[in-house]
Amino acid sequence: MSKVLSRVFKNGNSQAISLNKTILTQAGLKIGDDLDVQIKDCTIIFTKREKTLKDEIQDFYRNGGQYSEHEVDYGEAEGEELW
Repeated sequence: MSKVLSRVFKNGNSQAISLNKTILTQAGLKIGDDLDVQIKDCTIIFTKREKTLKDEIQDFYRNGGQYSEHEVDYGEAEGEELW
C-alpha cells in the first residue's frame, strides 16, 4: 500500500483533493471517473462507480462518436418475411 502526501484545496466555491498520476493509476482511476464516497471511522473511502449502458452510450455520442456498422445482406427472402 502506497502512502503519498495529498492536499485539500479550494476550487471555486468547492473543495478538491489533489492526487498524483501514480496514485490514480494504481487505483485504476482516470480523469472524469465517477466515484462513490463513504465515510467510515473518520476515513474517506472512494470507490469507482461502474458506468451503466446508458452512461456509456451518452459518453459515446458526447465525445463525437458515430455508429458506422455496415448493413448485413442476408440474401433473398425465404418465406413470408417482409422486406
